[in-house]
Order: sequence, then C-alpha cells, then structure tokens
Amino acid sequence: MSAYVVDPLTIDFLIAYCLTRRNRLHVYHDLAPSVFGTGPGGVEINEQTADRWGQVLQDENVRSVQYRYPQDTRDTLPGPSDLEDVYSYRHVHTTGLSGPIKPVDVLSVLRCYEYQACETPDWKETLAAALVEAIRHHAISALTMDSPWGISRGTRPAGLAFAREIDYQLADKAAAAEARRTQDDLLKVRK
Repeated sequence: MSAYVVDPLTIDFLIAYCLTRRNRLHVYHDLAPSVFGTGPGGVEINEQTADRWGQVLQDENVRSVQYRYPQDTRDTLPGPSDLEDVYSYRHVHTTGLSGPIKPVDVLSVLRCYEYQACETPDWKETLAAALVEAIRHHAISALTMDSPWGISRGTRPAGLAFAREIDYQLADKAAAAEARRTQDDLLKVRK
C-alpha cells in the first residue's frame, strides 16, 4: 500500500496548528471564494472555517487514494474504516505538550499528509495543496524566526567562516596596505 486515507487526527493536528498561531494563516487560491462563499482574496483559517478547511484536506486525501486505487470503493480504501463523510474539527488539547505545537512536528505530519494526498495529476492546483503550502510556509517561518535573513559581510551566524569572507578580509588588508604605501609615497614626494 503506497497511499492511504489519513486518520482524522492528522487533519485535526494540522488545523489545530493553524488555530493556535498568533498570526492566522490565510490561503489564497482561485477556488477559495466559491468554497467559502467569500469575495476575492485570502480565506483565513479560524474557528468558523476550521471544519470546511478540514473537509478540503479530507476530500483531497480521499480523492487521491481513490485515484491510486480505482478498483476500491470509498469504504474499502486503505485507511480508517470509520471515516465520516463530513469532517468536523475536534479540538487538540496541547496541555500535555511541553509548549505549543512545534513547527517541526507540523512539517513532519504535513509531509505524511501530502504524500497521501498528491496522487492526482492536478494535486498542485488544488485548494488542499494551497493550504498545505500555506501551513508549510508558516511552519518554516516559525522555525527560522531567530535565524539571519541573508548572509553578508559582518552578518553571519556565529561559528561560520566563509572562504569568500576570508578573501574579502585579505583584499581589505591588501587595499589598506596599498593605501598606506601610496600615502607614504605622497609624503616622500612632498618632502
């Protein structure tokens, strides 16, 4: 079995991550306004939209596995046999965790979900893929919040040495030495 319908707990976990973020996630996709009954623009993932976003993820996962196993009916697809047709978000209690849901855990669960939901040729154009990408982008941003934004001379992570940076330092020293020689030569000429 190379694809299966994920347990609804997987979807609950991904939606819970979205709901526990201070900066709420928005998904921008052409289908979002028709699915959510909104105008153009992004659709926020919040308590009012959690069930529908979860349904988007579940439906795409089921569609993917049905595409992979066309001989199976929805009831015989690999995965939970008690899967409800209508997804309903169930709150994920994080009190047992040592803090909020970790972005690295979200990325791992997201990889699993995406692997199970990407079998159709149009996966990358789906609303579910747009949601996955929004969650991935947010989790990566959360993981890299304290990391440098770009690398340049004078701004690099501690402990790293770049050959190019050493070249810059040598070039700076050579330029400084040349400037001193030029200055000394000018002083000699004036005397």
